[in-house]
Amino acid sequence: MISDRKYEPIKESRGWYFVEYRPPICKEKFATLNLVIVKEARITDIVNAMEKELQSWLNRFPIPLLVAAFDNKGDLYDLSELKPSDHLIGFFNTDGKVE
Repeated sequence: MISDRKYEPIKESRGWYFVEYRPPICKEKFATLNLVIVKEARITDIVNAMEKELQSWLNRFPIPLLVAAFDNKGDLYDLSELKPSDHLIGFFNTDGKVE
C-alpha cells in the first residue's frame, strides 16, 4: 500500500534556546536545524550547543544537516571569532563518523 507521507518540522525546547528541525524538501540534499537563542548566551556556548545538536540530530535522522543559530529577532549569530563560517554542515562519512 502506497501512502502519502508528510514530513513535519520538529520544534523542541532546551531552556535557553529551542531547536527547529526541518527535513529536506523537494530535491534538497540536506535537512536544516535552527537554534533560536532566547536568553543571553556566550558565543562559545552557542557553538557548543550547535555541535551537540548536530551530533544528536544526525543520530536521529542520519542525513546531511545544516545547522545555524539565530537570536529571537531572527538575526543569524556571527560565529567568526570561533569558526570560519556561521553555519555547520555535518554528515556521516563512509566510516560512520561525523564530518
